[in-house]
Amino acid sequence: MSSVDPGGPWKAGRREFKLEGTLTGRENPWSGWGTVTTQDQSMSGTVRFSGYKLAVEAGGDTQHDYFGVYGNMNHGIGHGNTAYQPYDPGKNVPSVGYYANHMSLVLELLTDGDVWDSGPASTVGSNSTGFNIGGNLTGGQMGDAGIAQVGVSAGFSASFSSPDVTTGHSEVGKVLRWDLGLPAVGFISPGVPANPKPASYAGYSWTFGAIFQVPKGTNLQLRVAPRVRWEFDWTRGIENDTKTWEDDKTYTYQPA
Repeated sequence: MSSVDPGGPWKAGRREFKLEGTLTGRENPWSGWGTVTTQDQSMSGTVRFSGYKLAVEAGGDTQHDYFGVYGNMNHGIGHGNTAYQPYDPGKNVPSVGYYANHMSLVLELLTDGDVWDSGPASTVGSNSTGFNIGGNLTGGQMGDAGIAQVGVSAGFSASFSSPDVTTGHSEVGKVLRWDLGLPAVGFISPGVPANPKPASYAGYSWTFGAIFQVPKGTNLQLRVAPRVRWEFDWTRGIENDTKTWEDDKTYTYQPA
């Protein structure tokens, strides 16, 4: 799933930014009743977004430039021995295969400037999560008679399904962080839920956006640090193995 173009006065950079990684499961555990094969499971994490620059002066602001990023992050789990039938984590009573319980993303502005707006905000127990950012920016341009408003909206938005998923969002200085808690698994009794839900054992994708205000003539540069954690329990609720994908790279906006 590629990032979404916000359109309007936002002009995309030269190329999409992408980080991805793939991990494989541990060796198969001991044989016996309720055994889950793990070495044929693979886990992947991806974050991808495009950078945009506001193509018109925002409200006649001649002191700053505005950049936006808009994209998505996802995780997925492949179950190699179920190519011809749906994977069912409830088949095995004592244990299930790998499932994700946490995703996080950090965006840090590395140049002078500030975070102007970002989303999604923190949510708990929502079936759908969305955001609308940039609505407080008004497109304008400099003219002989001063600032001529051109009536261009710089706002953009997104929404995505989020049943059983909690979103934590924080902004501290130049750093944005999102933490997503995915529905994990408890003991078969009395733990709830007994099985992980699809967002954990199949895959999950969520969308994010941010706008940065920088001094005029300053280019956008961000630190991008995604992380996904998967767990394998034996038995349910007792951690046996974990796999973590994390990366830390720098993104620099390049004009198209």
